[in-house]
Amino acid sequence: MIAQTFIWKRGKLRWVMHQAIFWGVLGSLGVTIPLTLGWIRFTLAPPDDYIAWFFGMQVMRFPIEAGAGFALFHILDWTALLLVVGVSIALWRRVTDLGLLSTQRFGFDLMPLVMLLAIAVTGLLLTASSMWWHGRFYWFISLSHQVIVVTWLLSIPYGKFFHVVQRPASVGVKLYQAANADP
Repeated sequence: MIAQTFIWKRGKLRWVMHQAIFWGVLGSLGVTIPLTLGWIRFTLAPPDDYIAWFFGMQVMRFPIEAGAGFALFHILDWTALLLVVGVSIALWRRVTDLGLLSTQRFGFDLMPLVMLLAIAVTGLLLTASSMWWHGRFYWFISLSHQVIVVTWLLSIPYGKFFHVVQRPASVGVKLYQAANADP
């Protein structure tokens, strides 16, 4: 299920799209949740180093401006770029494929993708605000980003992305049925 080989058989571009969305969301959650809960944190070690902490234990010390520092502090930007690629492919498919156009519903099929794209774009805009715009618009972009993320999370059971929950559950049901089948 992680490699999504069943999608590869249906089309390589579709597989790239699913992989970009899957790893973009998984990577974003994998960074955001530990940071939010305080499992991972960073402290300044003067003059030019940061120390990464994981559950209160020092993991590594690295220069702020070097490759590791840049990569770590922009990991959410990398996952956002993955999402932009994946969602762009998905939206392009949804507006050009006649079979999809005839069966899709805006709220179920398109809105979750638009919201995911908005999450990625507002996340990238937060970086742009802090790096290039001297913090201008940061509060507004941050609040917009938060509202979109919460709305997207609340919409998961009612939209296309519920299959992320359904698919593993259906595999679990089949395994349960196979294990309890009469011999």
